[in-house]
Amino acid sequence: MRYIIYGAGAIGSILGGHLCRSGADVVLVGSQAHVRAIRRRGLTLRLPEETLSIAIPAVTRAVQLAPFRPGDVVLLCAKTHQTLRCLSQLRAAGAPPTLPVFCCQNSFLNEPQATLFFDRVYGVAVMVDGIFLEPGEAVHPTGRRHGHLELGRYPRGLDPLARRVARDLQQAGFSVRPTADVMRSKRAKFVLNMANAVIAITNDPDRMAPVVTILRREAERVLRASGLSCEPFAAFRRRASQASGELRLPPDASAAGLIADSTWQSLYRRKGSVETPFFNGVIVHLGRALGISTPANAIVAEVVGMMARRKQQPGRYTVAQVLARIAARRGADKAAKKAARVR
Repeated sequence: MRYIIYGAGAIGSILGGHLCRSGADVVLVGSQAHVRAIRRRGLTLRLPEETLSIAIPAVTRAVQLAPFRPGDVVLLCAKTHQTLRCLSQLRAAGAPPTLPVFCCQNSFLNEPQATLFFDRVYGVAVMVDGIFLEPGEAVHPTGRRHGHLELGRYPRGLDPLARRVARDLQQAGFSVRPTADVMRSKRAKFVLNMANAVIAITNDPDRMAPVVTILRREAERVLRASGLSCEPFAAFRRRASQASGELRLPPDASAAGLIADSTWQSLYRRKGSVETPFFNGVIVHLGRALGISTPANAIVAEVVGMMARRKQQPGRYTVAQVLARIAARRGADKAAKKAARVR
């Protein structure tokens, strides 16, 4: 079996690096700068207690993976807004439709997209922390294990391949739970990810709870109304924490104020885009279709999107400022509904 890690940023590099260390056949597909650094000095994984240097194959284009082999497995680790491009690149490079694709991504929208290109699609709920700021290097907070993963066939089920991949990831140091209903876990992780944009906007994880509570309540209400099954996010988080232990940053990364959050890192690196439309934005659009007001998620999506376009750094607004904007939007929504009833 060859593991193709497609989209080797923080999580992809961490999964691929530890799989490679455990003896698996792995190839990373990443950006030119990242691949160039890996080829020059190996992949660097900075853990709390040690720094690893791993010799691992890395390429920049799907065509460099050819010829594809019967035992190939893709771990898709790109952000959701890059999913369609990655999948189309694989097919254009000659990947057969039977190539198994494991969506190691946060949003539950990736698996349906993958089925447009490939017949064997698997969901993976990822509770693995990582920071990717420098080419060739990933900072990896760890606990008793390297993190927690839950995986299964999409839309439901387990098969021998899912169990094999679970065993390989366990051997690589991760806590892994195979499940026949992986999308229920993925939607719980999706609700947890409502916090990502708030972390980026405020740079204040210790005080963000009042905003995050509102966001998650809106998300749970919308998911229930839409008929999408979702495990309670607190139960999912508790299980992951118990399985892997508290994930700790390396001391120097903690001292530098780095945060293992993908949206925070997108702003910090001034990427110009964020994954928020596929998190909070999804709740806004579903809510609109169902007639459910989601002012908190709307405000958060708008603010972080504006910050990304303007390439502003994390921490532009305080928690109090975000709460004030949400209150103003709620008032405006109520006034609009009242006016509509009068008409």
